[in-house]
Amino acid sequence: MKKKVLSVLLATAMVASLAACGNSNQPANQPSNTPSDSNAPAPSSSEAPEVTYDLKQVKIMVDGTLNLTEETGLKEFEEAWEKEVGVDLVINKPDHSNYSEALALALAGSDKPDVVLMPAAMYSQYASFGTVLWDMTDAYENADFQSALNAKSVVNEGNYVNGRMYGMSPAAGNGCVTYVKKAWLDNLGMSVDDIKTYDDFYNMLVRFTTEDPDGNGVDGDTYGIIAPGLVSTEAPWTNYLPEFWQNAYPALLQDETGVWYDGFQTEETKEALERLRTAWAAGVIDPDTSAFVGETKSTREKWFGNDQKGTAGCFAYWAGTWRQTLTNNLSKNQVDTEVVQLPLIAEMDGFLDRKAPVWVIMNDTSLSEAENNARGQAIFDAFFETMLDGGNVQLMWTYGLEGMHWSMAAETVVVAPDNPDKRKETTYEEGQFHMLPGILDNTALYSKNHIDNILSIRDLPSQYNASAASDLATESSAAFYANAISAPALPSSTTYAVQSAVINDAVQVAVNAVVKGEKDYDAAMQEYLATAGAVVETVLAELNNPQ
Repeated sequence: MKKKVLSVLLATAMVASLAACGNSNQPANQPSNTPSDSNAPAPSSSEAPEVTYDLKQVKIMVDGTLNLTEETGLKEFEEAWEKEVGVDLVINKPDHSNYSEALALALAGSDKPDVVLMPAAMYSQYASFGTVLWDMTDAYENADFQSALNAKSVVNEGNYVNGRMYGMSPAAGNGCVTYVKKAWLDNLGMSVDDIKTYDDFYNMLVRFTTEDPDGNGVDGDTYGIIAPGLVSTEAPWTNYLPEFWQNAYPALLQDETGVWYDGFQTEETKEALERLRTAWAAGVIDPDTSAFVGETKSTREKWFGNDQKGTAGCFAYWAGTWRQTLTNNLSKNQVDTEVVQLPLIAEMDGFLDRKAPVWVIMNDTSLSEAENNARGQAIFDAFFETMLDGGNVQLMWTYGLEGMHWSMAAETVVVAPDNPDKRKETTYEEGQFHMLPGILDNTALYSKNHIDNILSIRDLPSQYNASAASDLATESSAAFYANAISAPALPSSTTYAVQSAVINDAVQVAVNAVVKGEKDYDAAMQEYLATAGAVVETVLAELNNPQ
């Protein structure tokens, strides 16, 4: 918990320091790219000189959503990208669970990356300062890929801050749904189709907790549900326990008229906390939920681990591709061969479609404004235009490398060749697109690299779509988007950018105190207001009365 809080504090602190130096003309370390206008004609007295930029290298920082690692082809990906684009690519990929902390430290250092993938909440903070991120509004609106974008490109409308865009998302945000181990339902004579209301859902959790759903002959050694925290550490906050939170939203949000208010101080949040408190007292929530705050990897690995004693039947995670991935892991660990997806219960308005992570270009304050703009456009053309080119580079970002992760060759692909029970052979004809077995785990096929093709804002040619996404992934995504609603907009104000951690940490403390029975609601709310009330009031004033 302390480690996670530290990362948030570091991130917001670095925003403040970057904002303070954003207008500085003091040179930083010499950048890897240099402006080049030595051959430009001398300007006339009536026109400014044209500034060009000789882009030689792009340094990027990205989290684990870029799936490739050194062992599975990251170096080969860099080389293939460089061959297609003609620019050197340097990828910095820190550990996924500590990404926010590593990113904040990198952006505060002297050797900053050129391009960064930012969580949506961090983007809203940095974008509120107009000097930190390169303004890509004109580049995006005039990009070559604009005419080829599909309906999911609406995701980028949410990336405008005060009418300007400082970052873009190549895919829609997606959201979480609750997955259930089908074997557990079968063992108790239940069906996911019977779960229509919160009471149905809660009764299922009680049975998972008190009976013997895993079939090991012992009653009461399992739990109903597990999550990486009672409330998430980032927006949209409620996505890992959606049936409990329902339509409550414990963060700053806008009402129907556009007025901002504190969703944590509402009757809906109070009722959600009571539901969680009742469930915690009854023992249907795995206690590791309060230990795994923000640790999605630890949570999912416990859920699908081969030792099911002490684990849970339900786990809310991302719709689409993750349904297939979770199924693969359960099967590999000989736990279950099928995962079912819980339908939307009656008390929920919809599944929250989150604000997608955002790719941004960092300003280089060692350059003049004209040089920095030329640099930004050059990076946009090399990195963003090609990421959505509808061809070779987009294929690499989506599926990885031909011959290593996917293929069009005539061949027979064997999954789990050493396991007679799991072994599966599939023969493909020349020109038939197909994924290849994992390099480190040949019991499953690769599914994606960075861009999820189901969520991409630009469609690839049809021959690359038909067999790439499994039926489970496609079905999962369709069910999610049939009932999806947009997550609330993220606040963007000067005070929120610097002190959002004060609010978020106070929410975490209050939620845990109420749910675990350490304090009643009124006492926890008093502490929340004592800690964060002044910050909340200042932020709301800035949001509702912009200067």
